[in-house]
Amino acid sequence: MKYGTSVLVVDDEFIVRRVVMQLLNRAGYAAEAVESGEAALALLARRKFDVVITDFAMPDMPGDQLAARIRKLLPAQRIIMATAFVEE
Repeated sequence: MKYGTSVLVVDDEFIVRRVVMQLLNRAGYAAEAVESGEAALALLARRKFDVVITDFAMPDMPGDQLAARIRKLLPAQRIIMATAFVEE
């Protein structure tokens, strides 16, 4: 990735969204964050992002389901999935 790359952060936890977005912005990435898979899909319908970083363990739509839905709409979309759960 290069400086200025646009990143969409998807996580249901406010503090995680805030910290990840701040770190990415400080590193030169143009980052935005949303709290759910549905919010991510709505934003992706309006805007293009170079990369989507999504939490795996979200209550309404887990990250793997979000990734599958993104793939149907945007097959070339780069997706990074993260989780705090060691077992996953």
